[in-house]
Amino acid sequence: PHTPEPVPDAAPPTPVRRDRPIRVFAVLAIAASVWPVASWALSDHGGTVAAVEVNPPMIGGWSLLADAAYWDWRPRVDPDAFYLYFCGTAPTHHLYGLRAALDMIAEEGLDNVLRRHSVLASTVWAAFERWGEAGPMELNVAERANRSHAVTSVRVGSAKSTELRNWVETRAGLTLGIGLGMAPVEAPEWHHFFRVGHMGHVNAQMVLGALATIEAGLTAVGIEHSKGGVEAAAGVVAGAA
Repeated sequence: PHTPEPVPDAAPPTPVRRDRPIRVFAVLAIAASVWPVASWALSDHGGTVAAVEVNPPMIGGWSLLADAAYWDWRPRVDPDAFYLYFCGTAPTHHLYGLRAALDMIAEEGLDNVLRRHSVLASTVWAAFERWGEAGPMELNVAERANRSHAVTSVRVGSAKSTELRNWVETRAGLTLGIGLGMAPVEAPEWHHFFRVGHMGHVNAQMVLGALATIEAGLTAVGIEHSKGGVEAAAGVVAGAA
């Protein structure tokens, strides 16, 4: 009978050297989610495959990758076994989702995607700027040039922020994010903030519906605000059409 050859053990992960960049063999979006402040540089890998070099961040002289073999992508570039491309089981559904997302971006056109997010972000800002003309509510980032086109943070100035989040979720099925990092969870001020997400495959209909729900919630829970926030937002959409 045939005796199968033993499968050799996988080589141990290559120790991370702090004096050279890490070669990342992945889509930019994945690495960007891990190291938002990473410095990027395109280089040639083996003369045929484009690779990305990421300088791992340092904290107090210690590399964030020093003891994290999972994030050392170098062994994945040319592994001995297929599963080692992923340091374990392949994230099949994530890869299908990423493929679909990239196809959607290609179909719409990257410039159009960026413009859509710019318009929708301005739509959200217009509503909150109008609402904030009366009362304590204000956007966390005052300067428009410094604001994100993916998420907007809001300061309410009272615990009614949490009341608003609960109201829109239970009455209308709209989920607003908590204020990450704005205050310790145990502090009363933790309840003074919320976030509106407008990233991904969103459109004007979805954003205007969310803003109308928020406006209803502001009235329902008694947060002081100026009228006309949804009208101001609709004006931005109309002007960009």
